[in-house]
Amino acid sequence: MAWVRTVIPSKHGALIHQYLARWHAKDLFTVTCYGTQQPCLVSTAHCRTSHLHTNQPTSRQLWPFSNIFCRLKQKTTNPPCHYQSRTFCSQVTKEERMLSRQGELQTRALAMLGNQDEHVSVAKWRDIQQNFLETQRNPRFDYFAMFYITHLQYYKMGFSFFEFMLAEGKPITENIIGMYLHICVNNNEADYVLKWYDMWRKHKLEIKPNLYSLIIKGICQSRKHWRQSLDLLKKQPHGKTYHTIIAMACHHGDMDLTAQLLREMHCGNVEIFDTTVVEVLKMMQVGTACYVPEALREDVHKAVVKMLERHRQERTYPTLDVVEVLQLYFRRPYGSEGETWHTRLTSIRRDGTCDACEQKLEPLEISQEQFEELRRQLLEKVIKGTDIYRQTTPDELESFLNFVNEGAPYDIIIDGLNVAYTCSKAAGYMRYKVLYDLVAHLVHDHGLKCLVLGRHHMTNKHRGSYIQKMTALADCFFAQNVSEDDPFMLYATLQSGPEARYITNDLLRDHKYLVDDDMKVAFERWQQSRQLKPKLNSMSKGRVAFQAIRPYDTVVQRTEQAWHIPYDDGTLQYSYDLPKRWLCAARLY
Repeated sequence: MAWVRTVIPSKHGALIHQYLARWHAKDLFTVTCYGTQQPCLVSTAHCRTSHLHTNQPTSRQLWPFSNIFCRLKQKTTNPPCHYQSRTFCSQVTKEERMLSRQGELQTRALAMLGNQDEHVSVAKWRDIQQNFLETQRNPRFDYFAMFYITHLQYYKMGFSFFEFMLAEGKPITENIIGMYLHICVNNNEADYVLKWYDMWRKHKLEIKPNLYSLIIKGICQSRKHWRQSLDLLKKQPHGKTYHTIIAMACHHGDMDLTAQLLREMHCGNVEIFDTTVVEVLKMMQVGTACYVPEALREDVHKAVVKMLERHRQERTYPTLDVVEVLQLYFRRPYGSEGETWHTRLTSIRRDGTCDACEQKLEPLEISQEQFEELRRQLLEKVIKGTDIYRQTTPDELESFLNFVNEGAPYDIIIDGLNVAYTCSKAAGYMRYKVLYDLVAHLVHDHGLKCLVLGRHHMTNKHRGSYIQKMTALADCFFAQNVSEDDPFMLYATLQSGPEARYITNDLLRDHKYLVDDDMKVAFERWQQSRQLKPKLNSMSKGRVAFQAIRPYDTVVQRTEQAWHIPYDDGTLQYSYDLPKRWLCAARLY
């Protein structure tokens, strides 16, 4: 006997049959359903014996389906020990359940509103409301009406629904307005956005500030009336709203208005998006000879510089599409303060020299003052902070601090478990042979002083031989099995001075956000220059391969002679990946 308990999203015996038929044609089932109002019988060739009985309704709700719980008792001719159970509910895919919900929602929406988008009178809306309240017994008619309108994309009926709400004196929530504006914008129905906005001004109703961006976006879809959005811009001077209007100004070739809006963004310190700069540069017909007003040249140059400085400050990277437009921009005489630059998509050598212009990039290092401040903040907030005893105990922490203070400085601090489970495919205690071989290589071949951090379970009898050999080569500290070793590794590395390095694949993101905002960049630069990341399954001939440390900083860099801009060429998969391709723009003399 085997029992499988699942939820069948149906109140009809025919649909229950479909689910059962998919499982197995020759299996026998005894089915007991709970939650139905009437007993029903399923009799099919695939389900030889099916008995359905009613019982008390279950407390579990699976809206919009009925909640029928079924116990499927499978009878087999094989002995119980040879039976292999199969999960019934796994046969129903997530996509099928989603389609069922969408079909139920479509049915409800069409039953209430009909299958045609048309203007509905106030009297008819009253009838729809009365029918809804009588059948659904749900007081939230306004919300569900707009929800169904949004699902069916009925923008004409949605406009008449606002007329009905105003005539009835109903309160109109921000959520209902947002749903309607979304369907208008998604369907490029600028006329209905304008009609709604005129109706709203006529009744002198208040508009929430966060809705202005949607209204501006909708009005800007109108080729005749897009300039009306300028009246709303002052009420929501945000980068998104500026971008929407600037894009339309560029589309219509209005250079004077584009220059005016860019100037307002500079004076108001409004963030300039990459897409905004790209729209402006495309309007200037980069790559072809055209007349560009002097005022626009200056404003565009400021916008480009501001965008690149933002990327440098946030340590982010523009996409390849943005870089290709910038490359053409720098080539034109009006590209940067009227000068001509030589541009090339290139790479950087291992020593930090640009392949295109032979200039050296900024080194990836921090000053002694920055290191001391970084060490002070990390020690106070990571080691002495209030959360430290959630990761260790007071006795263990004191023991570790004394251990490190007596043995420091170290050249290399090793996250033992991380290395053992990263660098080898070997199973069991053989992973710790990898760790021992790494320590032996660092000590014997390079003469480095090492500290290995691990856990108590690493010292059991199966792994003890390699751990015992390792303790003869390096200092080892084994924390409790429940303790976090990241704070210990940070403390030991910082106490060993600015030249010490640590080996782990851990990104330490939790600890980065503990330091002050003005020290986050220093932490990233210190981390990138001091962390050795072992490659996955990289153990070969007793040695571990590490990811190369770049001696230069991978951020947008600017000198009097050149710009160097790292960009995402589409190969970056994770937030911590660093780009390998750069745009070099060097000034021609």
